[in-house]
Amino acid sequence: MVKTYLRYAEDASWGVVVSGGGNVAVDASGKLALAPALEAVAIWNIKTGALVRQLRAAGVSSEVTALELAADGDTVAVGYADGSIRLWQLSDTATTAERVTLNGHKSAVSALHFNRAATMLVSGARDTNVIVWDVIAEAGICRLRGHKDAVTDVCLLPTHDAIASVSKDGLLKLWDLPTQHCIQTVAAPSGELWSLAADEAGERLLTGGANAEVLVWRLEARVARLRFGLDDRALAVQFADRNLQLFSVQSAAQLKRQLKRRAAKKRKAASGAAVAVSGAVTGIDEDDETEPTLHAADCFLPLTHLRAAQKLHSFAFMPRAGRAQMGAGAGIAAVAPDEADDVDEGGACKVPDTARLLVADRSNALGVYGCELKQGGAAALLSSVSAAGHRSEPRGLALSADDRLAVAACDGETKVWNVKSQQCVGSLACGYGLSAAFVLASKYVIVGTKAGSLQAFSLATNDLVDERADAHAGAVWSLCVQPGSTTILSGGADKTIAFWTPREPKPNVVKLEEERRHELNDDVLCARFTPEGKHVVAALLDASIRILFTDSLKLFLTLYGHQLPVLCVSASSDGELLASGAADKTIKIWGLDFGDCHRSLHGHTESVMCVAFVRETHFFFSSSKDKTVRYWDADHFEQILCLKGHHADVWAMAPSRSGSFVVSASKDRSLRLWKRSDEQVFLEEEREAALEELFEAGLEKRQEYAEAEEEEAAALGMEPQAEAAAAGRRTMETVKGAERVLEALKTLTEESERVAEYENAHAKWTARGAAGEGSKQPVLVPNMLLLGLDQGAYLLKALSSVRATELEQALLLLPFDAAKALLTRLLPLVPRAPPVELMAKVILFLLRVHHKQIVGSAGLLTMLNALDTSLRSRLAQEHGVIGYNLAAMRYMRQQLEQVDDTRFFAGALEQSTATGRDSIGELRRKTAARERGSKREKKLKGRKMKEVAEAAKKKAM
Repeated sequence: MVKTYLRYAEDASWGVVVSGGGNVAVDASGKLALAPALEAVAIWNIKTGALVRQLRAAGVSSEVTALELAADGDTVAVGYADGSIRLWQLSDTATTAERVTLNGHKSAVSALHFNRAATMLVSGARDTNVIVWDVIAEAGICRLRGHKDAVTDVCLLPTHDAIASVSKDGLLKLWDLPTQHCIQTVAAPSGELWSLAADEAGERLLTGGANAEVLVWRLEARVARLRFGLDDRALAVQFADRNLQLFSVQSAAQLKRQLKRRAAKKRKAASGAAVAVSGAVTGIDEDDETEPTLHAADCFLPLTHLRAAQKLHSFAFMPRAGRAQMGAGAGIAAVAPDEADDVDEGGACKVPDTARLLVADRSNALGVYGCELKQGGAAALLSSVSAAGHRSEPRGLALSADDRLAVAACDGETKVWNVKSQQCVGSLACGYGLSAAFVLASKYVIVGTKAGSLQAFSLATNDLVDERADAHAGAVWSLCVQPGSTTILSGGADKTIAFWTPREPKPNVVKLEEERRHELNDDVLCARFTPEGKHVVAALLDASIRILFTDSLKLFLTLYGHQLPVLCVSASSDGELLASGAADKTIKIWGLDFGDCHRSLHGHTESVMCVAFVRETHFFFSSSKDKTVRYWDADHFEQILCLKGHHADVWAMAPSRSGSFVVSASKDRSLRLWKRSDEQVFLEEEREAALEELFEAGLEKRQEYAEAEEEEAAALGMEPQAEAAAAGRRTMETVKGAERVLEALKTLTEESERVAEYENAHAKWTARGAAGEGSKQPVLVPNMLLLGLDQGAYLLKALSSVRATELEQALLLLPFDAAKALLTRLLPLVPRAPPVELMAKVILFLLRVHHKQIVGSAGLLTMLNALDTSLRSRLAQEHGVIGYNLAAMRYMRQQLEQVDDTRFFAGALEQSTATGRDSIGELRRKTAARERGSKREKKLKGRKMKEVAEAAKKKAM
């Protein structure tokens, strides 16, 4: 009989406010902050510090490396470490699934940029490629190749219909979108380029890099991020340390006035020089004068300097407070330019007095800074989101007696969490915590530190109530409470284990009293009681395990077998088995009766940091530096599950007393809750799933080999490498999509043969005569595989089952015979089937891919002509229907606007999109100019009326 197990699956993850993988963003209302939180995007309420929502794709364990919020404030693009890009709709709160997934990059996405209408997305990645995506069609437009190192930033230049990209290879490249070619390459003087920014007008392009250089001015540190803000009136430059500098961006009108003043000053100086030479001004030779020029310092004036407490990771400008909102939905609003003082007399936008920036630092916190926009202005921290995250990586982990609370020991701060709600219920200021334990009915927490001290905290007050600074002469690596007792066992780097008794002299106060101490041969890396409390197990740095009697501390057993230091041990509840994990990447199962090694388990690829048995079973969990938590059967020596989700070393782990869940702590600063479900696990199915993962990895490797050979051939001059290529990437999903299409074609071929046989039999039966003796009328039994559909509908259903982002790659996997059969079956469907867009996309792509074979086959020319005629007619028909409906909708909107005397917000958006990429500052300048023009028109109209009246009066006289 096949043995089955119950599956553990991830239920929650917490402890991370912002991870260091990607940048941060602020929504249009300025109330919500979007921050990468490992494999999810966390949306935080900036004012309350509460988690509003998480954008997390099901089954995705890759870390978020980039995110971009579109100008509409609703669409969010998220790039991941596996090269995928997912689009989310913030207004769609009913579902947690992403809208679309785009696969094209082979490695981590490093930069994303939307156009103003959010219809096009540009992405750059560490695979040196830039990909242009069509958001509406959910497919890639082209892949731009030319960089030799990771692409660090990209930017769309809408006024030039081009893309700018920078890379660690020190090159700035400009790509022409219509031709899909690089039109200019600029090499930085030296060093890498890390950031890129362009204003809305497309007049300024700034790059920052490792050589302390920006295109328009020089700095003293590597520039990590450049962004315009406040309607292109301010520029912020983030460095690789704790510094951020704000600059004022001078408008075109201000620069023009400055040029006039400079020219006048130059003419005055020249006049003075002429007077000094001749004693009288004789004139100035205009031909000898040179026109005054502008320098970078004239365009950008330094303002506030912000210095944070920690190193900065990313920042984003926040919308200005107190501005009106043009419509709102699901917490998302557009900002209206309602301040009259934003435009000066010359029509130029003035820089506001203050600005707010959302800053993410390396301590897992978000902060909102208020900056005075003046020279030497001050910057102050207004609010922060930090309580929901660990300031450093959690090293020690323990659960309370009732499994309700979890304590995570970190450097400088220990966090106490509610396991059910994942909310922080206490922050304890401590030393560098390495281990932790609950004592006395979970009212107190004991923390072992790297300095060798034991610190006791009261959970009622979150205060330090006792400290034994001399508990150990080295780091306290392990803390354990004896089952059925209050005795605490500590093991340290001073080669000793110590027993402590907690006393409660008064409420909310505990004192630690040392009972006894025992010295061992080497550093104690882990010390545990057996469940019955009869023995003490100590794992040592010399790769041995010592088992002592608890009462006398005499040696019972010494276990040898590990090749490197033993890092963790755990005993089963019945006292029969002992599991140990070591730095040699192995787990050993020992018998506690004779100390024999039952089996060595190999599964982890890095050091095993923690092992723990589930109570009343011989199942145990292990965690490792390979970022995984694994579930084992110690009786059958089988790995049951491999739980993936963490993005760094898993330092500690603690299963609940009932075994219903397990909590793990990682170097990525997160705690993860893995819950046991009712789903059964079959080991054979798990092995098949692992083989599928290996097959998918093999697909990616083959693609990498093919691309490497192409690059090598281009480098040797054998074959020139094309700058533009297809944007898609082959994955297991595309392979499965191609298999579904091939299976549908095979089913339809068999069905056609079956129908032909039926028609032949029916014709013979009719020829013999229906009343013929012994004849039986043939019957065509419906094919269950067609699901009650006709052949055309079944084929379209199979094509529709392939996602739009994977359709082209799936069609590339079809052989020519299958492609020809598909085109043949689509020919009669074009005039009558409804999804004409899908059919047109499939037909045109297959014709482009198999162009040479189709042109070379005389038998396919007739089909090609028929496809051309029918497809053109059908597309023209659909175009007319869409145009008619659009005109009707515009007419209805016009009628409603006339009746209600209002204007729809959608119309304003359409007008803004149609007029180009105008910023709010430009709209203000245009509005001010329009008002001045209307005043002039009124004055001219008044003068004309006056002149007409005077002329009429003279004529009457």
